[in-house]
Amino acid sequence: RCANETVSLGGHTLAKGTTILVAPYLMHRNPKYWTDPLRFYPQRWLPYLKEGSAMALMSGLGPNGAYMPFGGGPRNCIGTGFALTEVTLVLAQILQRYSLQIPAFGRQFPKDGPLITLRPEEVNIKVQRRMDMG
Repeated sequence: RCANETVSLGGHTLAKGTTILVAPYLMHRNPKYWTDPLRFYPQRWLPYLKEGSAMALMSGLGPNGAYMPFGGGPRNCIGTGFALTEVTLVLAQILQRYSLQIPAFGRQFPKDGPLITLRPEEVNIKVQRRMDMG
């Protein structure tokens, strides 16, 4: 984003033309917004669940809208809906056929590999074919 006029933001003056970058990676780990931000704790999302489309579910999440995996506002990621649909379908296909488990020796959450997109450096998972139900 680029400031189209000189503004004051968080006690800082940003001159007209200043490039402004939002770093979701840092915002998602900021203790100012999250209790124990590095802890894997899916239950933290329960208060934010609401009915609606996948796109609606992804807006305004977290304290003060601090969770924005696909960006925010009018310039959010055009592929949000596709990505959420794709991950749901792919996981459903995998989990119908396989059981996934974290090996006992690898109980630590994967380390982040922040590149253009965020991905883990390495994930150790035990994959076991499910027995036929029929």
